[in-house]
Amino acid sequence: MVTRNPLTVVTGRTRAFSATDTIPNTAIADASVVYAKLQNVSATDRVLGRSAAGAGVTQEIVMTAAGRNLMDDGTPLDQRNTLGLGPLATLANTDRPEDRAGGGGVYDNRLFFKQTDIANANVVVSNDGDLEYVTDTAQTGARIATLPVVTDNEFRILIFKDTTGSLSETNSLTLDAAANGAVFEGIGAGTIVLNAPFQAICIQANRDLGVWNVLWRYDRQVRIDPRTEVVDADYTVLPTDSYIFYSSISAARDVFLPNISLVSFGAFFIIADETSGGGDIRVQAFAGDTLDYGGSFTLPTARHGCLQITKGVDQNWMITSYRQI
Repeated sequence: MVTRNPLTVVTGRTRAFSATDTIPNTAIADASVVYAKLQNVSATDRVLGRSAAGAGVTQEIVMTAAGRNLMDDGTPLDQRNTLGLGPLATLANTDRPEDRAGGGGVYDNRLFFKQTDIANANVVVSNDGDLEYVTDTAQTGARIATLPVVTDNEFRILIFKDTTGSLSETNSLTLDAAANGAVFEGIGAGTIVLNAPFQAICIQANRDLGVWNVLWRYDRQVRIDPRTEVVDADYTVLPTDSYIFYSSISAARDVFLPNISLVSFGAFFIIADETSGGGDIRVQAFAGDTLDYGGSFTLPTARHGCLQITKGVDQNWMITSYRQI
């Protein structure tokens, strides 16, 4: 016996169909088939649609609970919060050259990070601060940049650079890691001082060792005269010096090298005696540094000696050239 079920057709009348009957599309009134009359889906989290190429029958598309949580968000902000992105998705901590005050620059799809102007003042670097800290305002005194806690900033990179050329021995910038219990790897000190024009340094937090690694350092040596004359006196070498010569000497004199951590790897100085004699010239390493793995080296009197030293490893100045007449 064939069971016939009544179905409302477009004419408004009820007609019975068998399981083998073909029902023309025009025979079903619009909005007359309830959800309960549709076949069951095969599992939880399914969306009806079509994922195969081209037109065809309706298919089940796999959905997930995470996908549903994202789809039911009313705004893009709600979706970012669901994903836990916060401001990162809007690149809120970046800018482009043309967006900066003063404008200019061509954006070439690179990511430009915002810079913090040290503004001729002490600065405390926060955990969520910018990448670069610069001297867009000329320095007129010694300033300190206090670094954050290393263990709260794993792999974080920071760059400090003098963009105005205003750094000097008196107008310096000290990077202070010791304030939060850290040191600079390879140096062993808790501070690094930038004290020459246009110096720059890049450091990275090493949480495992509890130190800041120095990734690179740039010391632009700016000179009006590449030769530094010393007239019969002791002399303290500046990171911006290159060729230091004595034009006169009447007694033994000392030449004090700078802290080796203030100059870049491979930097060198030449110290020369251009006099007719009168006293030895003793070149001394900074406290904690070594010169040829010793404390000092002496250019003998009246020998017209010329010494070249180069920054090496292990806080040591290497003697790379020496001659005397």
